[in-house]
Amino acid sequence: MSYGKPKRWSLGDEVEKPSKPSKRARPEDERPGKNSGDKPVVTFPSAGAFESTLAVDKSTLKHFKQFGIDLLKTWGAGVVSGFGNYTALGSGAPLEAIVRVTNRPSLLVTNGVFADPAEAKWRVALNANRQHILQALRAVGRVECENPDVPVPFLGTAWMVTDKLAITNTHVARMLLDFDGTSGSRAFPKNLGSNKQSGKPFRAFVNFDAQHLTTGESRVAIKRVVWAANNWEKITNYEPDMALLELDDSSPLPAPIPLADKPLRVGSQVVVIGYPAKDSRNPLDEMENYFKNIYNVKRIAPGDLTEYVDESHLKHDATTLGGNSGSVVLDMYTGSAVGLHYGGLVHEYNIAVTGAKIRQVLTSVLAGVNVELPEADSASIYVETEAVGRAPSDLGDRKGYNKKFLGRELPVPLPTPKEKDAPVLKYQHHSVVMNKARRLAWVAASNIDGELSKQIKRKNTKWWTDPRLDDKFQVGNDFYTGTSYDRGHLSRREDTAWGTTVETANVGQLDTFCYSNSAPQWWAFNQQTWLGLENKVLESVRTCVIHS
Repeated sequence: MSYGKPKRWSLGDEVEKPSKPSKRARPEDERPGKNSGDKPVVTFPSAGAFESTLAVDKSTLKHFKQFGIDLLKTWGAGVVSGFGNYTALGSGAPLEAIVRVTNRPSLLVTNGVFADPAEAKWRVALNANRQHILQALRAVGRVECENPDVPVPFLGTAWMVTDKLAITNTHVARMLLDFDGTSGSRAFPKNLGSNKQSGKPFRAFVNFDAQHLTTGESRVAIKRVVWAANNWEKITNYEPDMALLELDDSSPLPAPIPLADKPLRVGSQVVVIGYPAKDSRNPLDEMENYFKNIYNVKRIAPGDLTEYVDESHLKHDATTLGGNSGSVVLDMYTGSAVGLHYGGLVHEYNIAVTGAKIRQVLTSVLAGVNVELPEADSASIYVETEAVGRAPSDLGDRKGYNKKFLGRELPVPLPTPKEKDAPVLKYQHHSVVMNKARRLAWVAASNIDGELSKQIKRKNTKWWTDPRLDDKFQVGNDFYTGTSYDRGHLSRREDTAWGTTVETANVGQLDTFCYSNSAPQWWAFNQQTWLGLENKVLESVRTCVIHS
């Protein structure tokens, strides 16, 4: 694959500074010594939904200095750079950016489900690939810290890249690192039990929840920084702006997001998942339009992959803010990571480390360590697609729902409507009574044997129309395409996945993917409320059968 000419991209003190102090960065009443005794005042984009003013004393200045940040020097020049995602306001500092003023929504995530976009283009694309995105959502978390010396409660975003490692940016992880002060030396991990200088408790976490209107919390302790780029701020001989965090695996961790095995085409649709915070470096009216004053919680932002700068960097136009540093750039069609977001320029572009570069670094860092990278599927992780219809002979041995399943003494007849023309379609362990006029089922009934239940992974499932019934009497794929409706199972896949052999159970679960066994359900209801009810019922049945 050919790439365009490498573009100059600078971070930190490589930024070209204005010749005179900026009034915006250093207004008259905020000069050192004004209004605060001998404490200079610096304004930061806060971790909350408002801006806060931080009175910086000598100990704080010293703390920032150890991370290579001279607040007074750079602040006076109009730029304070390199402080994680919460860099002070500056006219030229790299930042997470709103690239396009319209048609690039940032969608809230609530209870593990993202909001439906108003734009038809994104509504169709996101709903068609919803399962990929929902799976990736679980693996993305907010990097948080608990230490009196750190003036913000969270630093950025991270996501699972192996079974134990999360990935983020070096400029996020640097707050978890100590520097020995030698030029060009690699940072080494901070003692995450206490701060070496102050002895105060220092703890860091990745919170995989932090969602809008959601009270649950899933915080996992960061054990150590396994690796962080050393000279990521330099123009030549640089390492990518990425760092690897080892998490506490005493409890189950989210499944990692696989890295894309090949470059994504320019113009392809991507999704950025992260935690945007209010960031006054972006136009306030544009932030209000996209974010409605709701910040610091998990969001997804669709956009396009717009350019490859070189083999290590790509550009995209999804909407981001401070807090998105470390976000995953996801190929929505495969559910694989094509990039690690780290910066951008307002109204121009956002930029990320490519999946190929991430894989190269990971392979090098993990050499000799017993860690395997998750593999991306060449096709979709899970896509409900239409298959070639089955021949009638394929269904000839189906016995369907058994009304005497509980014994002759307890028959449960299949409900039948008064209409005469209501064909009964028999499948493995379940039956469907069709309403030909509505092209949907009157009722579906299934038998469940908890003792013979088999756990069969759902992957690349295909929906099909029943060849025993004319297509004009059953809703097909054309009805669901481009809508926000899920193909809602009537007889559930897990309910019929049982038998004395795995083969028999597999036939049962595959038979549920007939369109006769589906009903249109609004995706949020189907994947949350209804799914929870189904899980509760199935678990109760299994418990009852096993213990009876």
